[in-house]
Amino acid sequence: MKVNSALKLWISLFVVIFFFAMACTRTAKAPVAQTRPDSQVSQVSDDEPPAPDVTRPPAMVVKGQDEKPEELGIARVEIKTRIYGYFAETEMTLVFSNPHSRPMAGDLYFPLPEGATVSGYALDVKGRMVEGVAVSKEKGRQVFEKEVRKGIDPGLMELAKGNTFKTRVFPIPPGGSRTVRVSYVSDIVTGKDGASYRLPLNFAKKLSEFSMRVEVVKGAAAPVVKSGGPANLAFSRWNDSYVAEAKLKDSPAEGLISIALPEVEKTPVIVEDGGDGFYYFAVNDFPSPAGVAERSPAPRRVALYWDASGSREKADHKKELALLEAFFSQYRNDPVIVDLLVFRNAMAPPQSFEVRNGDAGGLLKAISGLAYDGGTQTGCLAAPPRDPDVALLFTDGISNFGSEVPSGLKKPLYVFSSDLSANYGFLKFLALSSGGAFFNLERRAPSEIVGEIGKKPFSYLGSPEEPECYPATAQPVQGRFTLLGRFSGAGAKVALRYGRAGMTEKESSYTIDTKNAPSGQLLRCCWAEKKVEDLSIFQEKNAQEIESVGKEFSLVTPFTSLIVLESIEQYMDHAIRPPAGLADYREQYDRAMKEKKAAKVKDDESKIERIVKLWDDRVSWWEKKYSYKKDFKYYNGEQQRERHQAPAEPMRNSAAPQATTAAPRTSAADGFGSGGERDEAMSKTEAGADKKQSGGKGESPAGPEIIIKEWNPETPYLTALSQAGKEDPFSVYIKEKKKYGASPAFYLDCAQYMLKKKQEGIAIQILSNIAELELESAPLLRVLAQRLLQLEKYDLAIPLLEEAKRLRPEEPQSYRDLALALAKRARSTGDAKEYEKSMELLNHVVINTWDRFEEIEVIALMDLNAIRAEYLRRTSGATAQYPSDKRLVKLLDLDIRILLTWDADLTDMDLHLIEPSGEEASYNHNRTTIGGLVSRDFTQGYGPEEYCLRRAEKGTYKVDVNYYGSSAPSLMGPVTVQAEVITSFGRPEEKRRNLTLRLAEGKETQRVGEITF
Repeated sequence: MKVNSALKLWISLFVVIFFFAMACTRTAKAPVAQTRPDSQVSQVSDDEPPAPDVTRPPAMVVKGQDEKPEELGIARVEIKTRIYGYFAETEMTLVFSNPHSRPMAGDLYFPLPEGATVSGYALDVKGRMVEGVAVSKEKGRQVFEKEVRKGIDPGLMELAKGNTFKTRVFPIPPGGSRTVRVSYVSDIVTGKDGASYRLPLNFAKKLSEFSMRVEVVKGAAAPVVKSGGPANLAFSRWNDSYVAEAKLKDSPAEGLISIALPEVEKTPVIVEDGGDGFYYFAVNDFPSPAGVAERSPAPRRVALYWDASGSREKADHKKELALLEAFFSQYRNDPVIVDLLVFRNAMAPPQSFEVRNGDAGGLLKAISGLAYDGGTQTGCLAAPPRDPDVALLFTDGISNFGSEVPSGLKKPLYVFSSDLSANYGFLKFLALSSGGAFFNLERRAPSEIVGEIGKKPFSYLGSPEEPECYPATAQPVQGRFTLLGRFSGAGAKVALRYGRAGMTEKESSYTIDTKNAPSGQLLRCCWAEKKVEDLSIFQEKNAQEIESVGKEFSLVTPFTSLIVLESIEQYMDHAIRPPAGLADYREQYDRAMKEKKAAKVKDDESKIERIVKLWDDRVSWWEKKYSYKKDFKYYNGEQQRERHQAPAEPMRNSAAPQATTAAPRTSAADGFGSGGERDEAMSKTEAGADKKQSGGKGESPAGPEIIIKEWNPETPYLTALSQAGKEDPFSVYIKEKKKYGASPAFYLDCAQYMLKKKQEGIAIQILSNIAELELESAPLLRVLAQRLLQLEKYDLAIPLLEEAKRLRPEEPQSYRDLALALAKRARSTGDAKEYEKSMELLNHVVINTWDRFEEIEVIALMDLNAIRAEYLRRTSGATAQYPSDKRLVKLLDLDIRILLTWDADLTDMDLHLIEPSGEEASYNHNRTTIGGLVSRDFTQGYGPEEYCLRRAEKGTYKVDVNYYGSSAPSLMGPVTVQAEVITSFGRPEEKRRNLTLRLAEGKETQRVGEITF
């Protein structure tokens, strides 16, 4: 009997935006009562960066009544800011209250501006604030999800794509509250009016308490509150710093706080004692070019790359269009030909426009009319059909489909982004590696940028070797340039070189003096963040070093997260050393870990022996002969549908089975559900003498008949598409997307519809939207990849599965899915190395230990031995390294093998196979009279579940899928199920058919198809 244990959990998963961004709009939102009278209008000049967006408050969103999103109230807010030179660390403590009678779960998602990073995260646990511990991102995710399944949710802060951070809080007790503290470091905004610290307050509802403290360390002059904030927020001298404090009671707190920092430029060098044996320093330099760069001649041809993917729909295109208008208006006397190169998941055909008299109206109108749809593949960027004088790129740089790095771009690339969440490091890499420049439209006005487009950028040319300084790579200088470094001695000197095209034009020298250096962590965090930014230009290559820096400095990076656990047992179970603030836990942990090391050695030794025993059991089953007696009927066939029946003992008979074959028949339907899947029949010329290994019974070359039932969902949007008439179906799809675009099912169904209409390119574009629905969602990536594999788009599918493996290394399915995809591509290309990589991945599944997925090693061994045999057949003189233990080497070929996988965690799907006698094979009747075998039941998600039959009896085999139940707080709606039907498994004549379907409710059963022998 199954026990759906996770139903006991009170878990919900929601999406929220914590827009605590430092970049913005030109005007601050009007303040409310008790705020400074002069704060109604932002005092920002036209040449300063726009003010932050203050239109949305920080919020904790939960699912309330009828599963509708609901914001929990914020009872108390405390903000502490420490400013030193051009850097600030902002710490925000938020207390969320839960008015409901049940525990709630909520999510905070928030983007940070360029150059900012999370430097601290804490959650209240048993009455005290517990700091997060830096762990590898993979481990953080693994621990988080394991504890969620127990109903004990840790706190996790991690970095998604671009510069978006996210955290989750559970449980928020009924009638109680939870406290979250987030700290981040950032640099100060500079403009013609000088330097200023800006903070949007977005608390429109009354707060029972609000407090704020701002400290400016060693300020050269008294800071001035220019706008926003409580009316009594003012600075006074405190030791060698300036401090401002204010409190509010039972009041909202909103508006943009802007604090001017006069004469900050008079202190170009600042130093801190990091307390770790190093002094950390920052040099803020304002270099000006030795000469004026030659003005670029009027371009005769411009290549304009425009990212029109779905994620760019909400970008501030007004800023981008304003920049383009200003750029072309410079050339009133010279006509300019513009090749508009729109890209999403792929490049669209180029469109050409002629700009005359500086009027780019036609071009701007075409851009304004674009439909934003599809995933993003920056790797699809290619050289335009005609060589341009200038190449411009507008994108957020968040590539989530296909390849990331473009090839063949020969001209300097000038890259622009106006997106709140962008992959800044990658965008800088694209620009710098091509000899161009990157411009953040959230930080600089178009009037500042236009004159720099097309010029060789004035750049910082490198950092000194000693002390260790960042940035260490050349990069354009636009106004202030900051160099961060560290050293362990009493003092140091640094020389900063500037120039163009690698030629030094100017040099600045500074002496770093540690005398009277204050203690602090601000510059230490900023130095580490700058090092990570440098390393992230080649993120994958430097992954190990980025992870190391993140752990050492407790930063959230692409490869590290901050995690908060509740008990010493959790810290010990997951081998995570408690934070310094939990000294009692640390002492217990250190003692326990010494004892645990000795026990692990024994566990590793016993693992392989357990797998050998499981494999021996499978081999014994395969070698045994089963068959029906004459006129056999399974009397209890109908009763097998009862879910709580005890497993039946297999009836065994040594009589050899007799098989017949039927002519093949293919459904006339097209699309993913049936005829759209392509039979993957291996060439009979590859067979050689392999047939003698087969357990088959003299099949005809045609083989058995597989009929996959077409799955046709009835949905309003498909009805609208089918009734489009003369209207373009894609236009109808775009309209329907506004209603249903949050659901993966919408894109799956619409793509299938387009395939039936023979519009494969549009179908793939529609599918690629799934990659944009949720940042770094392995289940969504797997669903998308499986669809692409069905279309034999291996080069698109495999990178998605590689990303899923990176996101979910704790799940064996990540390795198996990628291994099978590589084997499929190798089957079409004959690439021996891909066969070898496939076997290596499957061997990884076999030799490692997996929580929740016991005996998946046996399924992986079935795959591994079949791929091994195929590899040896097709590769002359090859030897196979895997399976690594030779006791596990044996091909178990089958007449029928059926595999079931699904996309939802904490969800139970079951494979049922009704054999010709009426006997039903399932998880609770896993051995049948003729030897049908059903693998171990995976009750908590993903699968695979497997049905195997070595020798098929004459008749029809019916394949059903049952949705038993789920306790997952999934955002994805119905569960997407993949069923693969294989005949002649492991033999040269092997055939495969696939079906993708969705099941929406527990206890629902769907007929997948039939196999006739």
